[in-house]
Amino acid sequence: MTTHRTKKPYPADAIAEIRQIREEIAAEYNYAIHEICAASMRRQKASGRPIVDRSRLSKATKLRTP
Repeated sequence: MTTHRTKKPYPADAIAEIRQIREEIAAEYNYAIHEICAASMRRQKASGRPIVDRSRLSKATKLRTP
């Protein structure tokens, strides 16, 4: 007998907060995706946390990744 777990939906206020933050960040960089990504990479680097570098993965591994 297989049981399936169902994901609990996120509270609407949490989703609204995430969307508001995303909108603020996009507006800060004039909705320029390259600028948004560059700023994100700078924040990641400044955080001091380990960052996964996917550029060194083999071609076969990249093809399997969704």
